[in-house]
Amino acid sequence: MGTHKPVFREKFSIELLGIKAFSLSTKGFFLEKKEVWPLEINTMIKKIAIIQARMGSSRLPGKVMMDIQGIPVLQWVTQAALSINNIDNVIIATSTENQDDAIEKWCVKNNIKIFRGDEKNVLSRYYEAAKVHGLKSGDLVMRLTADCPLLDPQICGEVISLLLRTGKDYANNIGNPRAWPDGLDCEVFTFDALERSFLEASDDLYKEHVSLYIRHNPQFFDAISLSCPVGGIGDYRWTLDTQDDFEHLIYLTNHLQDRKPTYSYLDVLHIEQNDRTEKIGNIYGLGQSLSHLERALKTIPGASQTYSKSYVQHIKGVSPFFIDRGKGAYVWDIDGNEYVDYLSALLPVLLGYCDDDVDEAIKAQLSKGICFSLAADIEAELAEILINMIPSAEMVRFAKNGSDVTAGAIRIARAYTGRTQVAICGYHGWHDWYIGTTALDRGVPYETKNLTDTFSFNKIESLKKLLAQKQYAAIILEAEATEKSQNGFLEEVRKLSTEHGAVLIFDEIVSGFRSSLGGIQELRGVVPDLSCFGKAMGNGMPISALVGKREVMHILDDVFFSGTFGGETLSIAAAITCLNKYKRTNGVEKIKNLGTRLQGNINNILKAEGINGVLSVQGESWWPAMKISHSESDTLKMLIRQELARNGIIQGSGFNLSVSHCNDTIWNQTMEAWENIAMSLNKFLNGNSLEKYLNDGKENTVFKVRQ
Repeated sequence: MGTHKPVFREKFSIELLGIKAFSLSTKGFFLEKKEVWPLEINTMIKKIAIIQARMGSSRLPGKVMMDIQGIPVLQWVTQAALSINNIDNVIIATSTENQDDAIEKWCVKNNIKIFRGDEKNVLSRYYEAAKVHGLKSGDLVMRLTADCPLLDPQICGEVISLLLRTGKDYANNIGNPRAWPDGLDCEVFTFDALERSFLEASDDLYKEHVSLYIRHNPQFFDAISLSCPVGGIGDYRWTLDTQDDFEHLIYLTNHLQDRKPTYSYLDVLHIEQNDRTEKIGNIYGLGQSLSHLERALKTIPGASQTYSKSYVQHIKGVSPFFIDRGKGAYVWDIDGNEYVDYLSALLPVLLGYCDDDVDEAIKAQLSKGICFSLAADIEAELAEILINMIPSAEMVRFAKNGSDVTAGAIRIARAYTGRTQVAICGYHGWHDWYIGTTALDRGVPYETKNLTDTFSFNKIESLKKLLAQKQYAAIILEAEATEKSQNGFLEEVRKLSTEHGAVLIFDEIVSGFRSSLGGIQELRGVVPDLSCFGKAMGNGMPISALVGKREVMHILDDVFFSGTFGGETLSIAAAITCLNKYKRTNGVEKIKNLGTRLQGNINNILKAEGINGVLSVQGESWWPAMKISHSESDTLKMLIRQELARNGIIQGSGFNLSVSHCNDTIWNQTMEAWENIAMSLNKFLNGNSLEKYLNDGKENTVFKVRQ
């Protein structure tokens, strides 16, 4: 016989994009289902989960009906199966033996489909159950067992996704050797593969073990296993086969109930790996984070691709180092701990992690393509949106990050003026022309450093002094960042730029869209020649924009500013949807109102603790930030970050706000955390030394992009 090819591979194009999570509760059977990621899959293909269950276990009789947290084990597994994305039906397959009448009674009571068949011929039981419930060629069957109460619906969904993406006959997460903990086991196969096994398998061993014939005959069936992203966990045992297993599952589920209503295998893994770790504030240990740091440092300098996301910015043993996922204003670290995130990925997240509308726009564009051989039509659509929003924008060129467009703006200014010298104020990225003026200037030629001079924000005399000495191609500044412009400073900079023939560039990478739809230039009524936008415009997708007056931007016809991925369409589609939604929902005012409220309430909390003279929240409403007045300010800053993490908040000096922070749940969590933090800081400030309160006993020296 030749290799079997299932029918659905030829008929349908299928894309599985997500899974469901489920909530654990002891109050009744039908527990809350919650969409975590949307799913698109051809509904012509039926997908059923069949759970084999029986009462006659030789080692632990009646195990499937034993209670864990007041819920029968069979109910745990069935609820997990019901929560797998796009599963059409869940069927309990048990035997016709009298002892399994209890299983049928439970199914009838809870309105769960049941099929009863031969106790020994489980393969026949599966095939007949699938036939009775209408499966045909091309449909899918997932095999589950009733002794795995901690089954993870997400992993099951990923196994289905793997089979659909690859067009295989069979997929599992078992592996050889085992990579996943015992108790997460799931298998999915086509009905065609099941039928062939039923018709051809004659050995009793194959009849007892449903998928064994498939796995033993690779010449007939294409098989694949889901790899495990976490190494060294295959020895963990979360299945139920002995009394010891039962007691261990009671222990694990006790901790799961203490933690939160939804969980994944990572949460269970966290308990296993940190069962001797005391709770740190609201956080339950960071074993995975610390072990992964050791791994990452072997292959990645600083264990991060971005300096400001590196572990050196955080406190070892208290702060998380690696994020697993995010939704709205929340992130979860790789240990499963949940945080309110006020870093917002260093400001790119404007609407919230995994915003449904932006994600849908990305997926819609993904079906068309990502990067093409010619320009895409949606490039002009986004350019027009920016031109309508930003006062200085008459033409637009896209790139991937802020450093790209600030460096591009400097090159344009030099070409336009025929000059080389640049005057800067603020932070402008990692390229030589700027970073040569900072403490991290290694590798920058001396000659390049000499082409850039610095002036001070809100101190117009410092700029006048430079302009009196040299001719400048460009004056570039962060229009406003940690400090508001005062006494007509921006207006005066505009005037001096014109008088001295320098191109005025506003770096609005940070201020763009949060301060105003059109940035600081719209808010203050000062229009530069060129402007740089990025971060927030794609809600996390990598995109930036260099915009400016037509007469200056036209020089790009002769100046090389180009990148293969400048027109990458997923980011452009995300930006179009993000900016339109942000404008439509009045996102600017939402963020500003929240910032004003945060500033007032936190300052009141600090005042009540008597430490408002040392620490306060200042700045503009769109970007409030902590202001520290203390001789050990750097140490105190790290202590604040440490205590924030203890209380389930990730934050730097500023509150990087997104629209998703604007809800009562986030507000209440934040205020409760700050009340706890203020009390801790009061104790620290009354001690002899701040550094002794740092968890790892030392302050990390880090490069500061803004003083």
